[in-house]
Amino acid sequence: MKHIYILFLLFVIVKTNAQENFNLEVVANISHDERANDVWGYVDSSGVEYAIMGSLTRTSIWSLEDPENPVFLKSFDGPSSIWRDIKSYEDHIYVSAEREKEGILIIDMSLAPDSITATNFRPVIEFGLTSDTLNTIHNIFIDDEDGLCYLAGSNIAKGGVLIFDLKTDKKSPTYIGIQNFDYAHDVFVKNDKMYASEINSGVFSIYDISDKTSPILLGQEATIMNFSHNAWLSDDENTLFTTDERPDAWVESYDVSDPSNITFLDRFQPFETKNTGLIPHNVHYDSGFLVTSWNTDGLVIIDANDPNNLIKVAAYDTELEIESGSGGLWGAYPYLPSGLILGSDRWNGLFVFRPIDNNGDQGFQRASYIEGTVKSAANGMEIPNVDIKVISGEFVDATTNTVGFYSSGHALEGEFEVQFAKESYDTLTTTAIFESGEVYILDVELTSVVSVHEVIDIAYSISPNPASDRITIDIPSDNFTTLTIEIYNYLGEIVLSQNIKNTKQQIDITSFATGKYLTRLHTEEGYSKTVSFIKN
Repeated sequence: MKHIYILFLLFVIVKTNAQENFNLEVVANISHDERANDVWGYVDSSGVEYAIMGSLTRTSIWSLEDPENPVFLKSFDGPSSIWRDIKSYEDHIYVSAEREKEGILIIDMSLAPDSITATNFRPVIEFGLTSDTLNTIHNIFIDDEDGLCYLAGSNIAKGGVLIFDLKTDKKSPTYIGIQNFDYAHDVFVKNDKMYASEINSGVFSIYDISDKTSPILLGQEATIMNFSHNAWLSDDENTLFTTDERPDAWVESYDVSDPSNITFLDRFQPFETKNTGLIPHNVHYDSGFLVTSWNTDGLVIIDANDPNNLIKVAAYDTELEIESGSGGLWGAYPYLPSGLILGSDRWNGLFVFRPIDNNGDQGFQRASYIEGTVKSAANGMEIPNVDIKVISGEFVDATTNTVGFYSSGHALEGEFEVQFAKESYDTLTTTAIFESGEVYILDVELTSVVSVHEVIDIAYSISPNPASDRITIDIPSDNFTTLTIEIYNYLGEIVLSQNIKNTKQQIDITSFATGKYLTRLHTEEGYSKTVSFIKN
């Protein structure tokens, strides 16, 4: 479990430290004369790649036929808006703005680069007994396989998701449905499941949209900082990755294979710049890796092949002057056939990156993993909250959870020292072998420098399990004069501590969030083994 640091900084800080640039090369950087926002890519029928970037008053297009020397082709003016979102379908580009009456700017790239034209689409949408003109939109998602366009955060019906069929007419698509349960800030869709980032409610929600006219809520989950900004799904559809647009927030991973029982897996934030108010903005999933625009920390690449252990494997800081706030890299696009990545920095314009591995070859570097359990040398009891540091050229740390387990890693390969430290225990330093894509198991024991509590033999059970409103702690013996139960959430935080008064103690858990919890009994003499339960 990574460290948790929560510090809200609502002002801009001049940069005093920054993450190290590694495993990313800047192929080109084109400055821009106004504040940039989103970026997207396009490939024409001859294989030429293009960059499309939004900015304060326009949308601009560059040819990347020579990626080291992007050629400006055309721009289209629009209302002044610091928010634009861009997606593509076949040979058309779709751009939204959140100000005035832009509707959707639809760019026809079918004759590019020789001729590029655009029109505005502002349909009247009828729903129920009312109707309204589509004027403003926060975000667009397009399902290429189905040819459907999803608009999030528009001026229509509380900002829920509007659905259009692009197959009928790419310049004047047909409106076919709406999800108006809650305001959606962003949306992702695959195989008739819609993942909506409902930022005002602090949750992401999963909907069955087999019937586009009648979405059904399958499940929802609050993100850690209750400000779900965007989400992207893994290729196998089992894992959802999210960002919260808050200072010191994380990229998070969730098991969504069963939408009725969503499970938190892991979270990541850059170690070097944590606790400085940095804000992750948008995350995209690309073949096992997360490509994230992290505002003033720039571009961050995370190996997510193991979504339980998210590891940074590449980074490039595009904003060197400002440390926190919402400046820096707005968006990133990792889906060009060439393997190049596009980035849009608010003040520094268009970036073209090449990801490289540790050998300098193009491609993403796999992480080298380490994990294990830390126990007491005296009694074999698992030790929580042990600080672990890998002593290498990268900043790598971890902390054991309530059952003494830790996991971490980095992009480097080779033999490195690993340090285990906790107050009241001797610090232990040992070595581990790090190999790309491999997991090194390192279990250790720490020696206490003070008297050690014994593991007490209390056989107890919890029922029902899973539970919805209350659980019963069933203890077969009442020989313990002072007995306390502690309940820990998945972050390792104590959410409840109370004395046990009888051998069948009932505990109200209606206020608990859904998920897995660990329990442990203790007396003055020692602690029991842990027993887990699931809150539905």
